[in-house]
Amino acid sequence: MARSLPLVLLLLCGCPEEPVPPGSPVLVVTPDVLDFGAVSFTESPVTTAVVTVTNDGDGDLELGAITLAGQSYDLPGVDRSGSVLGPGRSLDITVQVAAERDGLLEARLLIPSNAGDAVQVQVLADVHAPRIDVSPWSHDFGNPVVGCAPRLTVTISNVGREELVLESVVMDGNDEWALETVVEDEAVEPGASTGVVARYQPDDPEPDDAELVILSNAPDLPEAIVELEGRSHFETEATETFDGGATRYPLTFGAVWETIRVFVNGDRVFSGWSYDDSAGPAVVFQGGSAPGEGDRLRIVYIALGSC
Repeated sequence: MARSLPLVLLLLCGCPEEPVPPGSPVLVVTPDVLDFGAVSFTESPVTTAVVTVTNDGDGDLELGAITLAGQSYDLPGVDRSGSVLGPGRSLDITVQVAAERDGLLEARLLIPSNAGDAVQVQVLADVHAPRIDVSPWSHDFGNPVVGCAPRLTVTISNVGREELVLESVVMDGNDEWALETVVEDEAVEPGASTGVVARYQPDDPEPDDAELVILSNAPDLPEAIVELEGRSHFETEATETFDGGATRYPLTFGAVWETIRVFVNGDRVFSGWSYDDSAGPAVVFQGGSAPGEGDRLRIVYIALGSC
């Protein structure tokens, strides 16, 4: 009696693949991994390569809906979905990558057909591009005293692998906000940083907000925005009294000039005087408007606090 082979030997034996029936298509795709290699944003912001589809059988090959899944990739040109290839015929599928951000970009090209399971092609590109990072991305200046001018240094870094060009940095807000640093077409090398100084100088106690807008050649974030906000407050009201007979009356504290009220002998005076802090805060009278000897002067104002 013939003895049957042990199961383990049957598993280890090299059995030939099942032959393709006559008249059947055979789908062959090259390459099976499409690697763009290093792609430079500066030199080649858009790059293309091809995947070749061949019918290696002896029946017609019918392609299904060809899809490409992956950020920054596209299938430009003619849509090859639905194409029919006779035996031995080939066609190219063009794949495009846009160098939109620094780093490794991956995608999957799926090619279905009537030849069996869909063929999947891995697509890779190592993009070298500038990439912007900002610190901080937002800032609250809190509640400074009216007239104070707190400042903030915003650090702009290039965390990519090609040169970052800062085209402009502007402050978008009312006149209580200012940018003390001028930036125009400034280059920041990979791994390097630069700083800009923003100033908030409130002149009333209303809440304020602004945006620091950074325009650059960073492909993934050409317009970076730093959100700024603040609100302020007045210090307590100050009252000072003087004897008349002078034209300049120095004040103990700096004053919010819009809040100054001047009284001579109990009557409020609206004209003939001004606020001058060129030689220290003071109310200064012009010519014949000055209080005379024996007059009593009272000045009421909102004092600027310590910054």
